[in-house]
Amino acid sequence: MKSIYLSQISSSTGTSLKLLDVIQDITILENIHTEVDVSLCYTAILYGFWSQIWAFRESWKFHAIAENADSVHRLWITTQQRELRCEIERFKDILLSVKTLEAELILTAQLLMMILHVSPEELQRFAGKSGEDAANEAFVTLERWSNTEQSRRAVWHAAQVFRWASVLPATELRDFYAIAVYFAALTMWTYGHLSAYPARNSSKAAKSMDQPSASQDSSSMVIINCDESPKTCAFIAGRNDRPALSTVIFKPEIEKDDTNSEMVIMLSDPNAVLKLARDLYRRNFPFHDGPLPPLVENMGNLMRDLGSLPDNRFSRCVSPIE
Repeated sequence: MKSIYLSQISSSTGTSLKLLDVIQDITILENIHTEVDVSLCYTAILYGFWSQIWAFRESWKFHAIAENADSVHRLWITTQQRELRCEIERFKDILLSVKTLEAELILTAQLLMMILHVSPEELQRFAGKSGEDAANEAFVTLERWSNTEQSRRAVWHAAQVFRWASVLPATELRDFYAIAVYFAALTMWTYGHLSAYPARNSSKAAKSMDQPSASQDSSSMVIINCDESPKTCAFIAGRNDRPALSTVIFKPEIEKDDTNSEMVIMLSDPNAVLKLARDLYRRNFPFHDGPLPPLVENMGNLMRDLGSLPDNRFSRCVSPIE
């Protein structure tokens, strides 16, 4: 067995292959699937982006980029953000081309790109984790964020987290992945409360796309938990479309059944987005009569409590500088 294994070793890689080598040239992995755990390598590379993202978010906060458009550091930091996004996008495309596609890796990549465009710390402050005063302060920052391209990119990637969470293998939506769905839901919930789409009607949260009402014309709607398209790119760029989530579970390995009635949830109904996240948890655990894992249950309860907050709670979040 040893001689067979040694005969399969690629001479091009040598014996000194390091993670840094793979990060600098990921194509090295294409010819050594029999020699290394390629999936583990992909995971390590993906997690390697986190330290860069954390450093970027600290720089963004330190230099107060969101509040000071004339900062001399703005070009440097925004260039760093763009380069990081492009690197993770390229890596995500490589993952999508792998024969044994792992939804967990794509979900993680989408989460990292979401965090590039919104601060998880600010989201939690706005949700009330640190008290009402901190929520009011976060409101000031996030209200500005909600009308920028940063927010639209963040909700696009948050919706993609939902998309890939919906196709995880049964019982896999737990631990890190459950937390990822929570932060994605929090991103879209915040955007729904603070963006320029104030009209909310929870009784019309889910409607059939083949029966749009006059107030919910599908021509002004863009589904964001789907493949990238000219329409989604236009939304990110600033076109005044209303973002929505499809409740049809999308499976990338098959064609979508056109006979299904596609139901949508508008981001302008943020509490419906939280309910959809909780439904994702429940659908991933097929034993409907049993309890969810403790962490998943706690995440669901947090979103349930957020969804029960009265609307006037957000109207009291007034900027102290006004």
